Amino acid sequence: MIDVRDSGDFAATVLRAPAQHKGCTYTLTGSASLSLRDAAAELGEVYGTPIAYQPVTPDDAQRSMVDAGLSAWMAAVNKEYLTAYSEGWGDYTTPDFEKVMGRPARSFADFARAHAPQIRP
Repeated sequence: MIDVRDSGDFAATVLRAPAQHKGCTYTLTGSASLSLRDAAAELGEVYGTPIAYQPVTPDDAQRSMVDAGLSAWMAAVNKEYLTAYSEGWGDYTTPDFEKVMGRPARSFADFARAHAPQIRP
């Protein structure tokens, strides 16, 4: 996971000096690999109240998305991503953000503190 503010900062940096980035491919990640269970635990620490993570199977998630009005095709695509991530597909970080920006990406806890009014349980 990467903070949306970091994504914006990164894009602005690249757009200000496109020649320096010509031909480059970047994979932006936060500074730590974080599961949804980890994110719930960190939110609980930031807000001082336990937050329980309740896993949902990809099949159940797909059904819920269709029931909520998402197209069957889009729900199937989302299910594929959920399956891949649940099997560790996104369990990595890259040095790309820090290499270009000269600073580490913000932590999830920083994101949670900054957006507390919007996401506080």
